Amino acid sequence: MNSKPTTIKFLHPGSERKLTPTEITNKIANWNTGDHNRKYLEVKGEYLTSLNSAIKSETIGFWGEWEAESHIIKTLIPNHSTLPHYVHQPILPSTTPKSRGTRFLNTDPCVFGSNFLYSNCKQSMRSLQNLDIGDVIIFGSQKQGVFVVDTVFVVGNIIKFNRRNLQATIGDKVEGWFYHLTLNLLAGSHTLYIGATYNNPVNGIFSFFPCVPSSQYPNGFSLPRTLQAYNTGQSRGIRYRNLGSPNVEWSNVVNDVLNSGLCLGIKAII
Repeated sequence: MNSKPTTIKFLHPGSERKLTPTEITNKIANWNTGDHNRKYLEVKGEYLTSLNSAIKSETIGFWGEWEAESHIIKTLIPNHSTLPHYVHQPILPSTTPKSRGTRFLNTDPCVFGSNFLYSNCKQSMRSLQNLDIGDVIIFGSQKQGVFVVDTVFVVGNIIKFNRRNLQATIGDKVEGWFYHLTLNLLAGSHTLYIGATYNNPVNGIFSFFPCVPSSQYPNGFSLPRTLQAYNTGQSRGIRYRNLGSPNVEWSNVVNDVLNSGLCLGIKAII
């Protein structure tokens, strides 16, 4: 995007998904056709307790976007407004949903599978279609006057695509279910960013999300505050001017997550 590496502070909706009485009774959250939101999710995953720790593997809990169906595996009674009311387990879509006049929401960013993926949200802004390898996107929300982070995305690979050349340009570089979850729901031209991983970092940094081992945190956690030096009360949109370099801001967020007693999720398995 620029001659120098770029850090993006990306604000997206942070409210927990509200469920209908029918969904609660059936223990299935339907595919979202309303506004984007977050779910508290539990899956098998891999995480770090510090930048120098060994990778740990077990069931983890974290806040993320999953707009497709999900099993409601637990109902909670939170003692704070920033804690979850429900715990979800994603259901992999086997088809792309279609219904005349219904807008099924795509999941973006997606942290599940082999790589984190960011494919379309707010890409009507040219700046978000022209990022470079090594750039960092810090996804989060404005909650109770502070910015909280749910996903840190380090650009590892870039694919330009449009609706008519999905298979030709993307092919098997993503899991098949991601076509149903997101790609087949898009129109127009976009840029698919594939996240750098812990095992294949860029400039020493990698994509991650704040998480906890579910066995130790059965009631979930509140998202950690970060980047408070840049907090202007903005609730939507992006900011990239006057932020520090990707490596500097990445390290700042890592420290804020770890100092909050949370872990760095590096893989979510479904």
